[in-house]
Amino acid sequence: MQINNLDWLLIVILNFFAYFVFRFGGISKGDSKEIIEFIGGTLILISFVWMFISKGLLSGVVLIIIFWVIVTPITEILIERIKRKIWK
Repeated sequence: MQINNLDWLLIVILNFFAYFVFRFGGISKGDSKEIIEFIGGTLILISFVWMFISKGLLSGVVLIIIFWVIVTPITEILIERIKRKIWK
């Protein structure tokens, strides 16, 4: 498992960005809501597959833990703030 690699950081950033896009699509009310959610979901899948293929099983499991413990709570806080400002 190589954590001090630039690829690792890029994958985690992609994972965060993808989940943010996915959740933003979830709060959207426009015609492109499903497209935004699809793009976000596809990017999430790509980030997990990229980690498992390029860094191995242990790194993939660590990414899942990072996703659950760090990415999801931070994104949910950001999305709630955006949702309150947009849909007052």
